[in-house]
Amino acid sequence: MSADPEIAARFARDTARHQLTVLHADGLYRHLRFASRVTGYSEYWFGLITMPYALVFKGDGEAFVFTIDATRDMEAAEEEHVGSVLDLTFTFSDTWEWQLRDYDWWFLWACHAIVAGIARYDRLTGYGLGPLAAPNAVAS
Repeated sequence: MSADPEIAARFARDTARHQLTVLHADGLYRHLRFASRVTGYSEYWFGLITMPYALVFKGDGEAFVFTIDATRDMEAAEEEHVGSVLDLTFTFSDTWEWQLRDYDWWFLWACHAIVAGIARYDRLTGYGLGPLAAPNAVAS
């Protein structure tokens, strides 16, 4: 994932004791929390929230929202199942002075969290262990 192996090593250390709690799972709408304390948040906790065409990462640091633009056939399928979608897109201006040369360590950490979190959730649900990650139960 990262060209900097220090970020991958740090992520592994920071999340070694994290447990997955599924706060909500309804089709494409999911809210997952990863923390070393099940009853609340802990150091370097993070959450993943999914919805159609979007993924939200939030945690101890900054939050990030990843979206894709829906194609016409995707929009038609969604309207058939959900209803119309409101577009809340915005743009930045006056960014000429920004010196964006590399990714921040927290962004790279978040990318590792997304990959690891999705993989853990997929393993859990693939083996039929989803109930173990309900808010009142824990899965490693």
